[in-house]
Amino acid sequence: PRFAGLDRSAPTKPQNLIASDVTPQAVTLNWDKSTDDIGVAGYKVYIGTQNPFSLFKWYRDVDVSSTSLTIPISKPEVTHVFAVVAIDAAKHTSPYSNEVSVALGQTEPS
Repeated sequence: PRFAGLDRSAPTKPQNLIASDVTPQAVTLNWDKSTDDIGVAGYKVYIGTQNPFSLFKWYRDVDVSSTSLTIPISKPEVTHVFAVVAIDAAKHTSPYSNEVSVALGQTEPS
């Protein structure tokens, strides 16, 4: 992009990350748009687990026009942790959003 060389700052971190439409097969993440002095180019979604603990791993890039992503879940018995970063055309990366934990395999006590 034409202004990438002029961009000296990272985008703001994505705000208000939430998990919605949670099922044993998938979870939908939603977040508020980030801003940047030149422009946000897109988002990167990261996934980790709490049981067993794992560091965040890149999951998928998301186009700047979207602030949601549905992620299929292959291990519903594991607590999944999600976070999102914004990236600009100069490849500056924002801080991580808030983390969201989703425990799909837990059932309500009877």
